[in-house]
Amino acid sequence: MPPKKGQFPERPPTLAEALYQGKEIGTKPDNYEQILKDLNLDALKKQEQKEPEKKVETTKVVTSTKPKQAKKETSLKAVKQLDAHIDAPIPAEAPPSINSTYILPTECEAVTNLQMDYLLNRKSAFIRSVISSRVFSSLGFGLFTMIAYYKVGDYFTEYTFKKGTWNGVKSLYKNGYFIDDAITMLFMIAMLVATFFTFLKFLSNPLQQEADTVPKNFEKYFGIDLNKYAALSDVEKNYNKLNKADKDLVKHMKDNTFCIVYRDVPVAFLACKQKKSTSDDKVDVEISAYAVRRVYVKAELFKDLISMVFKKFVTNEKSNVNQISVDVYNFETFDINILKRAGFYRQKRHSLGFLLTSVLGMTKDTYVFESESIEF
Repeated sequence: MPPKKGQFPERPPTLAEALYQGKEIGTKPDNYEQILKDLNLDALKKQEQKEPEKKVETTKVVTSTKPKQAKKETSLKAVKQLDAHIDAPIPAEAPPSINSTYILPTECEAVTNLQMDYLLNRKSAFIRSVISSRVFSSLGFGLFTMIAYYKVGDYFTEYTFKKGTWNGVKSLYKNGYFIDDAITMLFMIAMLVATFFTFLKFLSNPLQQEADTVPKNFEKYFGIDLNKYAALSDVEKNYNKLNKADKDLVKHMKDNTFCIVYRDVPVAFLACKQKKSTSDDKVDVEISAYAVRRVYVKAELFKDLISMVFKKFVTNEKSNVNQISVDVYNFETFDINILKRAGFYRQKRHSLGFLLTSVLGMTKDTYVFESESIEF
């Protein structure tokens, strides 16, 4: 039936009409997104885009990698650590017991702090040695005398003190020129002292860095990563439940570390490294780290640690050790005396540079104990 006058044949709905009337469109035009934007219908587009996102989220499956990752993080969490009480007295309420064993996982933080504190004590000994050296003291005294003579030397004459020492001092006190020169002299001496201490800080900076970087160099001092070892819980009780890698960590610490504990606080420790000797099939033992709480240094706990090393590596019939070595600085006289009494001798001297070795006479020495040299 033809359309009446004024009527148009039925046409397909426009995009806007179809959207408003809820009709479906078979094929979207190429400018579909532009039309939505012109008609301010972006919300409809966003609503359409949300559908597939919801489907992706609902179909997302939690894989088995998550619990594995969580397990890995918890395995590296350190067990409860003993406090070394570096800056505080040892708790008096703890039982007055003393024992020695290898470094336990609960003692890793304490021995790390002990090592850092001992290296800082070595830095203090280095500074004292530099100040008391002949070169440094002679140079300081000479510069001080030169400044004093240059600024106020002309005031100290026979004429000034002709009426007596007390009258001479009073006349200098009333002399404005002398006061000005004396203040200038004190200022110059203060600048000289500040320069000396800045120079000492520069010289001792390597020892400071060595102390600060102990947590980053666990393998250098202890032969293993203490972070992994500190994560082991109750190794004596759960040893059979540990994996091979963890058992190797425990075995290494049992074979190469010694720790003295007083009132449940580690007060001294020593760590070794074993390597094959270059001359025969025996083993050379190197003391790679040791530290003693400062208040117990004079008690010669270092000597007790050396005795433990001898008992394990020298007097033990099963041991196959050729020699034991340790590096110390020549200004660590207290430790050197203990080593000499124990039978160590200086085998080698290492230079610390022209200034420290040639001028100030400081060296890093290797002391060695040969197991075949002494009969026990």
